[in-house]
Amino acid sequence: MPAWVRPLSRALRAVVPKFADLPSSLPSCKLTSRAMSTEANADTNGNGLKGLKFFEFQHLENDVYRAHSLRSGSGTQKAAYGGLLFSQALAAAEKTVSSEFIPNALHSMFLLSVSPDQSVDYKVRRLRDGKSFCTRVVDASQNGQVVFTCQISFHVKEHEAISHSSRMPDVPPPEELMTDVEGCRLFIQEEKDAKREIPKMQLIRMIQRAEELDGEETLFEMRPTDLDAFFALKPMVLQPFYFWFKCSQKLPDDPALHRWLSCYITDSTLVSAAYRPHVSRGFVPSMMFSLDHNVWIHDADFRADEYMLYEVSSSIAKNGRALSNARFWTRDGRLVMSAVQECLIRSRDNVSRL
Repeated sequence: MPAWVRPLSRALRAVVPKFADLPSSLPSCKLTSRAMSTEANADTNGNGLKGLKFFEFQHLENDVYRAHSLRSGSGTQKAAYGGLLFSQALAAAEKTVSSEFIPNALHSMFLLSVSPDQSVDYKVRRLRDGKSFCTRVVDASQNGQVVFTCQISFHVKEHEAISHSSRMPDVPPPEELMTDVEGCRLFIQEEKDAKREIPKMQLIRMIQRAEELDGEETLFEMRPTDLDAFFALKPMVLQPFYFWFKCSQKLPDDPALHRWLSCYITDSTLVSAAYRPHVSRGFVPSMMFSLDHNVWIHDADFRADEYMLYEVSSSIAKNGRALSNARFWTRDGRLVMSAVQECLIRSRDNVSRL
């Protein structure tokens, strides 16, 4: 990180109100909802693959598993990243079902803030074991309190009665786009060179993001199709946002690992889809918090280390709550996952209306 950036970062923090999660690349949940720095150290097995340590559990007793590796989201409130809780709950549940059952629906609620510095226990309850479907409930606890709960349905592969799908959006390929991190550094430099004036909230978020990743390799590579829209640098209305993502390292061929990591990233930018158009018009959030997170896996034939397109939009915000919707596409045009999330967004100022 250039030496001139750090004094500027400190100065901006002095004048910009604290906020949970600004238009950053990867928002995070519970954490104040979504902005992720996507950092993970090399796993403890020494094979250099980032993120694998997240799914190494200590088996405490029958259907109870302890995760020692968590990570915080970026932003001012360093709570655990909600997408990791979500994916760890899935990984724990999969330990209790046979391999022919594949997760098809996950419905979760974030109950309390989770410290990334303490372990989390995942207790799996076996609600039903059928021939075609089985159901599990996973309660995540920290310090004796349930902090997160997730209901997961598993389904065996069966003969299709009907088949149809929406068409994948037409967007530039990832090879033609910058990563979000490259965009941060470009815009910071343009501000320094007086080539463009960036609003202070967006600038401080970019500086935080660049500082977090200075000299580090991210777990996920993100390539927005429109950097100015992604960082709320131009006035916007309600609209879809698109970015390509993939794990930055080659992963083993274990399909379960690809499911877990893809579920991990589903929680990355749903909240920002709701507040980004408002922030682009001067809105300053004082609190953002994910209330729930829900994912449907339509087709489990995908890899987390190959590019997928993340399409996200927000359909409504009312009574302090905003609803966001996402779709996930493989490069060959298959809709493989969908997600819906409701979040809490508060402000000390007047309401922002679009």
